[in-house]
Amino acid sequence: MRSIGIDLGTTSIKGAVLNLDTRALEHVTRQPFPDRVAGLPRLHYEVDPQAVVDATRDVLEALLAHAPDCESITLCSQMHGIVLTDAAGKALSNVITWQDQRAMAPGPQPGQTWFEALKARLAPDDLRQVGNDLWVMRPASVLFWMAQNGQLPPGARFCALPDYVTAQLCGAPVATDYGHAAASAFFNFDTGDWHHEMLGRLGLDGLGLPRVAGRDEVIAEYPYAARAIPFYPPMADQQCSLYGAGLNPGELSVNVSTGSQVAMLSDGPVYGDFQTRPYYDGQYLLTCIHVPAGRSLNALVRLLTELAVAEGVTLQRVWENIEALTGQTADTDLQVDLSFFAGALGNEGAITHIREDNLSAGALFRAAFDHMATNYWMLAQRISPERRWARLVFSGGLVLQMPVLRELILRRFACDYRTAEGGEDSLMGIMRDCARRAGLRPASSP
Repeated sequence: MRSIGIDLGTTSIKGAVLNLDTRALEHVTRQPFPDRVAGLPRLHYEVDPQAVVDATRDVLEALLAHAPDCESITLCSQMHGIVLTDAAGKALSNVITWQDQRAMAPGPQPGQTWFEALKARLAPDDLRQVGNDLWVMRPASVLFWMAQNGQLPPGARFCALPDYVTAQLCGAPVATDYGHAAASAFFNFDTGDWHHEMLGRLGLDGLGLPRVAGRDEVIAEYPYAARAIPFYPPMADQQCSLYGAGLNPGELSVNVSTGSQVAMLSDGPVYGDFQTRPYYDGQYLLTCIHVPAGRSLNALVRLLTELAVAEGVTLQRVWENIEALTGQTADTDLQVDLSFFAGALGNEGAITHIREDNLSAGALFRAAFDHMATNYWMLAQRISPERRWARLVFSGGLVLQMPVLRELILRRFACDYRTAEGGEDSLMGIMRDCARRAGLRPASSP
């Protein structure tokens, strides 16, 4: 039995034929995720929605050529990306991605950002009811900015990126699942419905909202070779990747890639100084997100390679050399705070304790890795002060490729660990969901 899974990631659109009998990913296919639209204001990050649909269709058609008999198609997507549409599903906006930070622009009052103005309108219980998941980069923040600045089209309907792509590929109405609904930051956990009162307080009560579908509901059908192949609701990337990694109760996930998160499972919703998100099989995810990781490290890489680039030299083995240099460098008193972007730990980083004898590339990145390890330890205790984890689960390309980073994290935690090998956790998460739906016995837990 075979299905098709496609992951709309930040840097690429990647898909595979999912062999549910052997649990193998076959014919893995990639397309670059389309570039951002040029010429936008500094804090805006938008992408042409048709370019995303076209690239996804290219990946899908290539996979269908290998598996014309596939039973179903499921997308997974970077969370928080949105498209505004009219009632007929036609795009009224570009894709506004999770990297957009326009809500940090100066707001209506001196010294106030638009995000601060948004929060000033909310009732005390609103944040808890949306899982404490309201951030600058959330759809709620972007939509509030658009409404207050006269840029919200009349009659606009909210649509998560993968839901828009699914609807466009199939010519179907838009539907979403609980993961992407919760990612909007205006879905009420208490009622299991959109938070209409909060939307009213933000001046968004006229916004059209999609139907929330169950995981086993067919929301569209893709026409192919005289067949109609079922589409199931797209999965949110964090939950999907941890599902693929086989996260178990009593394990703490440390995912390190472009972004980074710490997460644990809970049998019910628990609220605190972290985010609460719907998971699968009736469980919830307790998580700290937007932890500085690959994006901030890339800022250091750009700094160190800027002169080479200016002279037309392209360095070929940057990350291999970082791995080697950090491995050759002993612990350092150089200190790096990677909070170069708005996130869980602030929005202003720093490099301090610099001396002539400790300023080197190896020391710089070892100090950055040590800062990351400290962050994970602190945030894990925020989620579970009683330290209910017995084992770490490492996932994401960066932590799997950098032994020094793993070593420094394990120093803090001093516990057992396993790695989610393969680097394709999102596609494996779709595979697991398809196998569950088909009634196949789950792969054994690690």
